[in-house]
Amino acid sequence: MDVIYTIRPFHHHFVPLPSTSVSKCSAPSFCASRRLVVNSLTEDLNVLWGNKPTHAWQERARQGKARLVGTGLLQVHPVSNVVWASNEVPSGRCQHLEEDLRDDWWVELHEPSVTRNILAANSCETTLALADVLNWSHILALAMSRQLFPRARVVRLADGRLHAIDRESAEILVATALLEHDAIVEVCTSGVNLHGIPLVDKSKLLFPCIDDEDDMVPSLRGITSDTCGLRTTRSSGMMQCSQPARVEFLLSPQALVSTRTQDAACWPKVWQFARMLLAQPEVVIGGPVPVRWNADLSRWTAGNRHRPVAHLLTGRALPVTAKAKQVTAWKGGGV
Repeated sequence: MDVIYTIRPFHHHFVPLPSTSVSKCSAPSFCASRRLVVNSLTEDLNVLWGNKPTHAWQERARQGKARLVGTGLLQVHPVSNVVWASNEVPSGRCQHLEEDLRDDWWVELHEPSVTRNILAANSCETTLALADVLNWSHILALAMSRQLFPRARVVRLADGRLHAIDRESAEILVATALLEHDAIVEVCTSGVNLHGIPLVDKSKLLFPCIDDEDDMVPSLRGITSDTCGLRTTRSSGMMQCSQPARVEFLLSPQALVSTRTQDAACWPKVWQFARMLLAQPEVVIGGPVPVRWNADLSRWTAGNRHRPVAHLLTGRALPVTAKAKQVTAWKGGGV
């Protein structure tokens, strides 16, 4: 049997996975229900999100406008008007809504500098850093239901930006972004627990704050020495392999760090890729994603925006490709 390899989240070692592991329908009723799901998933999949539609979505996101639709209720763009998560528990106070209403404070959210700032805050880097923070199966279920979503709860902090108040609200915003809808959010002003605001996993940020200088040269921990064509040597701190020049394997999206620190994913494109994966589990969209090992983080990194997030959303391992020779530690760092 052919064998492919995957890296388990946070362990960074390869384990064999049979290539025939795709589950088969075992009952007629299950097959029939699955066909109905597949038919609903494949709607509009013949129209692919290319560069032009993606750039058009990004432009619409930059121009996202919030507007008042009721007392304490705003209609917002879910990606460019609300910050989904923070790097640390926010300090400061909530802005008082009644005072702000007299000044039409939400107009400030239309400023290009503000929308660019929030889009960067909701970047692909942040999204993958939320892999183990948000419930992605819940997000998928919300998007699949196509029903009226509950209101997301947000808070306006001293920095003037709206922040999701808890994980459930962040998940609602992500699901809304997948369907390319505006979100109705409730702006909370009293009794707000800022400790409920989602926090990103800092170990998955490309430029994390490092307190200990020894952490600047971490070794490649946990990867077996002779797996998937990769070998690590203690003397050079390199993974070495004579042939082939590149290797392909499966990688858990939870183990991946995105190098797109300023660019948000085009979420309708992510949704299209996710539906393709659900309709055809064996499909490999666009070929394996190129990755490289980051010796500073001791993690794999990728610059692709949409395929890693689509695999995260659907809970599937990501086909990747990497050079067979990777830097695993800097000179002076032990392996």
